[in-house]
Amino acid sequence: MRVLLEQIINVSIWGVLPVFLAFIIFLCAIMIKCTKKEVLHPLDDILNKKKFHKTEKIFSKIDYFSEIYLFICITLAIIPFIAVLDVKYELYIYQMINNIGVVSSIVIGLTAIAITMAVVIILFDKRYYIVFSIREVLQKYKFAEWLFIVIVSCIIVSITTLTLLNGKIDSVFDVIRFLIFEIAVIYNVISVTYIMCVIVIIMFFDQKSELSLLRQLYRWFWFDRVDTLQFNTERKWNKEVVDVNIEYLLKHYLNICNCDKIGALKSIEFVTTMDCYKKKWYNKAKCKFDILLISLFFVSALIDWMVLKENCRYIIIINILVTIIAIIFAYSNIQSVRLVIMRFFSDTWGYYFISNENKEFFVPRVSIMSDIYSRYIKSTNSINAFFYIWLSYIDKGNGVIENEYNEVVSYLYDNLEKKSMVTFLPAFTIGFFMYERNIKNEKLKEIYNEIIVSDNKRFCFEKMMDSQIFYLTINYDKVLYCYRDKLNEYFKWINSC
Repeated sequence: MRVLLEQIINVSIWGVLPVFLAFIIFLCAIMIKCTKKEVLHPLDDILNKKKFHKTEKIFSKIDYFSEIYLFICITLAIIPFIAVLDVKYELYIYQMINNIGVVSSIVIGLTAIAITMAVVIILFDKRYYIVFSIREVLQKYKFAEWLFIVIVSCIIVSITTLTLLNGKIDSVFDVIRFLIFEIAVIYNVISVTYIMCVIVIIMFFDQKSELSLLRQLYRWFWFDRVDTLQFNTERKWNKEVVDVNIEYLLKHYLNICNCDKIGALKSIEFVTTMDCYKKKWYNKAKCKFDILLISLFFVSALIDWMVLKENCRYIIIINILVTIIAIIFAYSNIQSVRLVIMRFFSDTWGYYFISNENKEFFVPRVSIMSDIYSRYIKSTNSINAFFYIWLSYIDKGNGVIENEYNEVVSYLYDNLEKKSMVTFLPAFTIGFFMYERNIKNEKLKEIYNEIIVSDNKRFCFEKMMDSQIFYLTINYDKVLYCYRDKLNEYFKWINSC
């Protein structure tokens, strides 16, 4: 047993990757079983029964745990590099020690400039910031995190300077303190440079790169309570600034839709993988799990053989046994295991695509991988969210919104290479939101007759719209399926001559 543990330590986690994956799967399955959170019905998994949650930010937050971990890894990586340079350029290092007060003063001066400019930029706002503010823009650039590094590094430089005023390095402790001083100086200079670049880009460049935040508007439909304090005042929602935002969203959407893969789509539907077709969906997820598990086994076997040579057989045997056991459990009828595999390698809810060649694609509702289909969903729902916010929270009059919507429909009609119910999905969805507020657009009828009625796709269209509105309103409707009466009216209206 002792020998086996030593071997595992030598190869680390890389030598037992199948064991690691199986452990994660089984641990999650046990947690689900113990907490009795196995999904018995698909709706139980998506319905938000805990209303009146705390208010959520519409734009994504920073994962500080990952950021700190990355920061530590980078720091550990540069320490040997700096140590080698110190040895190679020893004379230069001693000159720096003799002038350490000057270096410290430079760092303090750079920090003062960064803090001053940070105070200035926080009060800066551009006219087209209507669904986000300068705070969200700065969050996008991780401005606060970089400013924190500037301040902390300045403090560390000041403290280490006080301990190195004698200008000598006579012990290991002196070397460690000077190494900390060097790293802090490097971080300070890099952080200040980054902050100044961000400020210059925001204040003086006219590229409107901040509008990329609009791509996150799809997150609006994820929460039942959204923080609206970042929205600009109603009087600033004029046609000029609205055009800037919509134009950016539409250009991004067109870049995606004019791709051959999206143009080849025949239908789209928001579905669950836990209904009558759950066997089909689970087989797909199980296949991905098997492929990953077997691939990890061969990778670990190769690493074990390269590191341990002829002593690798025990670890390989363990990997084989764990792989077989994990596959057997995956093929079993244990609900908790099935749910974990479905969660990890698919999802219980998502968008189901069918192409003209009858190829099937499934995009989870929260997709980790950013392929063309997930980008299409995010872009579509970001456009939907912008108009939904406009209709719900900004009272600008029906005429203004209808005119803007007419321009959107015309823009899509003129610039889409492939006109289908999939590529026109945002127009039809926004049309329903407008219909709910008694805004009826006749131009939408013409588009509907041209691309839906002429191809005899009424049933597919209604199924697509039903699933889409269900997904977008699930957190806002107090009663399940309460949207259907209004949606049926919408169908009758759009089908009327």
